[in-house]
Amino acid sequence: MAMKPFSITINGEKEEFEKGSIIVPLVQRDNHSNVTKDDVHNIIRKIAAEEFINIYAVNTGLSNYGPDLGGLHRVINIPKVAILSGKGTSAYSVGQVWHLLNEKMHIPLSLINTDNLNRTLLDNYNVLIMSDGNFSQIDSNNVKSIKSWINRGGCFISTGTGSEWAINNKIINETIKEIKKDTLDIAYENVQAKKGAQRIGGAIFQINLDNTHPIAYGYQSTLPVFRNNEIFYELSTADAANVGRYTTKPLMSGYISDEMNKEIKNSASIIARNVGGGSVILFADNPHFRAFWFGTEGLFLNAILFGRAF
Repeated sequence: MAMKPFSITINGEKEEFEKGSIIVPLVQRDNHSNVTKDDVHNIIRKIAAEEFINIYAVNTGLSNYGPDLGGLHRVINIPKVAILSGKGTSAYSVGQVWHLLNEKMHIPLSLINTDNLNRTLLDNYNVLIMSDGNFSQIDSNNVKSIKSWINRGGCFISTGTGSEWAINNKIINETIKEIKKDTLDIAYENVQAKKGAQRIGGAIFQINLDNTHPIAYGYQSTLPVFRNNEIFYELSTADAANVGRYTTKPLMSGYISDEMNKEIKNSASIIARNVGGGSVILFADNPHFRAFWFGTEGLFLNAILFGRAF
């Protein structure tokens, strides 16, 4: 994967390539893969025909500018993906991830029960997803197993309340915003209405993206996101960790109370950090909501494919 833009002359024309472009060597580096040149050609032709992706054949590794094809790029390993499921998880959220990966993208996905976490099992995977749910039954030993797996090179991706769990259990050192819900001076008959007004049942907000980061490759600098929870995160103080943040005027469509609107401004939407030898990627929202919010699916897929490339 290209980490910087570059240009190559192809058939006498200078072609420009952006960060995130994928370079496929015709001769595979793995001598045990038994993949021939014809196999590579056939796979690339199939992808071009089915996915409408521009494919370029080059006969030189020298660039006009930027890194040469053998230069400053990252090797992308095949993702071996698992998601926590079963007790305490949201079947809806797990199902949404399963549909996106297994049905739509044809990326194999394994389900790991939350009461069956151990080092031996986790070592079969290099990507672990935690979606929405109540994970209180995950004990301290299993938390240690997850932390150890990340330190050994695993990529941990969480969404929604999964991100809240990750912070509360010190999977990553970040901060959840403390929201004051003051109902002390509200008449009894108005308390429920006041609490209900603070909920975000489903609204569209705008975020700023750092599209120089691998998680946001291929995106513009702003993006609408769907949100249906009231958990907000402080911006990370780690270098270049805030891949996405809510704008100063984030509401695009839907309802949010004035109090919640103040909290969401400039809060973190996506945080990505190296932890030990691995990485942790937090999504404040659900980037694949009900298999119809397509705009943020690419961020989630980038996290899976490129989550160990930064």
